[in-house]
Amino acid sequence: MRIIQVVPSLIKGGAERLALNITDELIKLGHNVLVVSLRDDNRYPELSLQSIRIAKSSVYYSLLGSDVIEIADFESILDDFKPDVVHSHLVDSELVSRHNPRKGVAYVTHWHGCPSLTNHVPWSERFNREYVWKWNVKRRLLNQYTSCSNHFLCISKFIQDYVMSNVGANQSETTVIHNAIDLNRFKPLDLQKKDGFRLISIGSLQKNKNHTFLFKLVKQLLSNGLSDIHLDVFGEGPEHQYLSSLINEMGLSKHITLHGIVSDPEVRLNQSQLLVHSSWHEPFGLIFIEAMACGIPIVSFNTGGPAELIKDGETGYLVEKDDVDSFCARVTELYLNRNLLTSMGEEGKKHAQQFGLEAYVKKIECLYEQRLAVVRK
Repeated sequence: MRIIQVVPSLIKGGAERLALNITDELIKLGHNVLVVSLRDDNRYPELSLQSIRIAKSSVYYSLLGSDVIEIADFESILDDFKPDVVHSHLVDSELVSRHNPRKGVAYVTHWHGCPSLTNHVPWSERFNREYVWKWNVKRRLLNQYTSCSNHFLCISKFIQDYVMSNVGANQSETTVIHNAIDLNRFKPLDLQKKDGFRLISIGSLQKNKNHTFLFKLVKQLLSNGLSDIHLDVFGEGPEHQYLSSLINEMGLSKHITLHGIVSDPEVRLNQSQLLVHSSWHEPFGLIFIEAMACGIPIVSFNTGGPAELIKDGETGYLVEKDDVDSFCARVTELYLNRNLLTSMGEEGKKHAQQFGLEAYVKKIECLYEQRLAVVRK
């Protein structure tokens, strides 16, 4: 098959990394695969340029009828490559790739999260300009989904429910395939742990990730006498400056470090004792599988993806949202009981083995074949 993977850019994000992993595995299976990035922003200089094309393209739907449609580069790639499958990731890719869908092509949307474009909005907020603009964009995108017989690849049951509720898809138009990781990369490494009891958080620095909760957690752990606790935060985002100032205001500069983006998360995980995660909304979370594969237990909120992935009491603990006392109690339990910490890590390694890339991409390959049979019958 000739397959295009469409991403807005090649930044160091979970969706982008997954798209590249899918591409590598599909090539191994003998398919002709092209990654199309809509912006010239490549944080993966090691990638072969033969499998990447830049198509500077964008779509802006105006409320006043003055749409801005700049998709000539993307259309040119479609004409040249003649794909059987267009597999898109994230909203910008949806708008560009569905604006002028081609007949006989299987269109698959990889639904990674809960974008604001498709979130339900309270009635009290439905009369402002931003909502009306989003409503218009969503309306047009949903019409395009219908015209191209779009299929939604959902990363969790939580996301499948979201797509059916917020996008109006039928269950037959959705398929749940849990994300996967490179098990050859994420595995226990013979590395010395850092000093102290290291908590680790990996993810973008945005409000939904709720890092302020983790700072309160560290403060409470220190107050309870766990003096060698340290939280290592990896990631970048719009909250960086605020979080950096907050660390100083809370007097936690010796116990919390913002490291930015790193290229070796598998190393950082192996140098830590426990992954802590406090997102209010988490559709899946590759980081959970990556941590488990490295033998690192997890304490997380009991929401969405984490509830599907973490075996409560076996590979980590699930705690109700924003319950700092319960979260603190679970971290303290693992701090004091290193045998339990180790046994949870061992269970996590076993659990992670079902999320390998090879079996995952074969499921996606099968989905492509099914969709092609539908659109070409």
